Amino acid sequence: MGSTERKQIKSTRTAFTIIERVSSTDGATVSELAETLGRSKSTVHAHLQTLTEWDTCSGSMTSITSACRF
Repeated sequence: MGSTERKQIKSTRTAFTIIERVSSTDGATVSELAETLGRSKSTVHAHLQTLTEWDTCSGSMTSITSACRF
């Protein structure tokens, strides 16, 4: 890997993309997010569940995860 290349973790990118999409809309269903992001519904749902579980511990994601309908 060259000095200008960086290793990227796909799941981290996906999670942040989901957060960005949800925060820029007035709520979204799993199906809507999956279609917009080109991901499967199960992948989007798993990310949302993880974010929701994380929110339960930290309290940092409430406004984002509450905008999703899943």
